[in-house]
Amino acid sequence: MHTHLTKMTELCDCLVEIDTPIMDASFNSYIQTSLSLTPRYQPLFTALSTTACETRKPITSTSLIWHLNEEVNNMLIKANINRANAAMVAMHTKGSGSGSRESGRKEKDKEKSKAGNGRKQCTNCKRMGHVKETCFAKGGG
Repeated sequence: MHTHLTKMTELCDCLVEIDTPIMDASFNSYIQTSLSLTPRYQPLFTALSTTACETRKPITSTSLIWHLNEEVNNMLIKANINRANAAMVAMHTKGSGSGSRESGRKEKDKEKSKAGNGRKQCTNCKRMGHVKETCFAKGGG
């Protein structure tokens, strides 16, 4: 965006140098038209147009360029924050053991404990590894 706006400003300055300056309102229109296919700037254009109507003062090209640069800077900041947050979540997930490998191991451990690792559960004391006939806990065997 910064490059695009710089080139647009340079073109405007070149027109001034060859004695064919364009009005500020026209330059604003050219900038907005050049970005019209980018929907992310439409809310900004709408807000600036609304402000201009309410205050009855036109938005200058300098102001429009400043707002567009601020919009881009804010988008970059948000993108960096999102990347940093995603990295922290990934590190936390990996560190807490809830990754796909760990969850797979936990599921296998649960299945083994349900199955009793092939051992039988005592119907007398409810412990694993023996049956009622061999249980000494409650006088079962």
